[in-house]
Amino acid sequence: MTTPAKPTEAAELRRLAEARVADREAVQGDSQVDQAQLLHELRVHQVELEMQLEAHQETRAALEAVAHRVARLQSITAALGGPMAPAEAADVILSTGLAVTGAQAGIVTRATDNGGWLEILSEVGAANTSLYAASHLPTEVVNGRTRFCTDGQNPLSDVARSRSAVFLQNRSELHAQYPQHASFFETAACRAVVALPLISRGEFIGALRLAFSEERTLDGEDRVFLTAFAQECALALDRAQLREEAIMARQLAERATRMRDEFLSIVAHDLANPMNTIGLSASNLLHLPLQGAEGVAVRKGAALIQKAARRMALLLHDLGDVASIDSGRLKIEHVEGNAETIVADAIEAYAPLCVEKGLSITGTAPELRIPCDRNRVGQVLGNLVANAIKFTPNGGTIAIEAVPLAREVRFSVADSGPGIPEEAREHIFERYWRGKDSDLTVGVGLGLFIAKGIVVSHGGTIWVESTVGRGSTFYFTLPVASANRSAV
Repeated sequence: MTTPAKPTEAAELRRLAEARVADREAVQGDSQVDQAQLLHELRVHQVELEMQLEAHQETRAALEAVAHRVARLQSITAALGGPMAPAEAADVILSTGLAVTGAQAGIVTRATDNGGWLEILSEVGAANTSLYAASHLPTEVVNGRTRFCTDGQNPLSDVARSRSAVFLQNRSELHAQYPQHASFFETAACRAVVALPLISRGEFIGALRLAFSEERTLDGEDRVFLTAFAQECALALDRAQLREEAIMARQLAERATRMRDEFLSIVAHDLANPMNTIGLSASNLLHLPLQGAEGVAVRKGAALIQKAARRMALLLHDLGDVASIDSGRLKIEHVEGNAETIVADAIEAYAPLCVEKGLSITGTAPELRIPCDRNRVGQVLGNLVANAIKFTPNGGTIAIEAVPLAREVRFSVADSGPGIPEEAREHIFERYWRGKDSDLTVGVGLGLFIAKGIVVSHGGTIWVESTVGRGSTFYFTLPVASANRSAV
């Protein structure tokens, strides 16, 4: 709707008013040219006021129309704002589209195969494409949805090829543009059609078509509104598709992870016995009474085999733990442990490695009862200490500590190593994650993941604090018993 031109000059307004008065006097047969000047002035002034009132009313109507369109767009934006699947977004697009435009039917499609096909996501009413497409267009069903080729001559296909809107306001325009579809339009009682491209981020992602049972006059403002409506729909459909793609990618990743861990669990189980056999055989070789250079060579080789077998056994054990953590079947035996004993055992186990690398290792802990699986807690401490030994340079220090708090005990392993960059800290407890500077020949990135799984299974938490160049401290907490007595 276009606001009519309004007189802006007083003289022009008076001239028009006098002309209208003259017309009225002519119609009324008023031929008294010598009528009193006062009466004439009053009539002219009255008409001036009427014309001003008309102009104000038309301006107000135009502003109200614009405000109404804005309100409708806002309602559409609100309706399409939530998280939805593409089909749900298409349903909302049609329900809002029919409501705000008065259309009797509609269809929403999304582009596939680089725009060569349009997949039907949602449709309402008799004048929809799928009914027609079933007998007139090349169609196929993919993943339960009908789609049609955009090679044909129809409003949606034309939009897909041109990326431009199609406005057909009456029967004559419909029949002139698509004479081959005249019978369909008549059968469906379709008198006007609007087809709009759905474009987001510069890409054609689909098309929307609305059909009307009455002829429509679509002026410039109507077309601007419909174009804005299509843009809102395109953004909503694009968001829905991105969300769907993200969900599918996550599901595929989770499935791949499950399959990998199941495979590794099977491998770990099947290799456990052969690795034990290899380790025992190496141990037997070490005890053979072999003499001379040959005996030295055999024992050296046996020692290497034994060391490799132990490393492999630990890896197989870790792989089994990963599968148990993922399935929620990690075995935890809640028996009584003692914080002092757990820390002392960790120092005893790793002191030889520290001596070999020239590191100092210390530990302090109270004699505090903890209802935990002490072997598993020792495994956590062992993983943390092993990491500290791996990254702390010669001459560095490692300190293990257990501190009683109100309802828990907090363990910590501090080292004087290089520290962990901030961007890496959020990933270090993820499975198979290793820092970019890690030695790829040592470990597979499961130690901290398993440590977290064990701590969480105990009802505790684990975290790290680190300063690059000054070392790192790993903390984890475990709930304590109500009574405080020692246990070994």
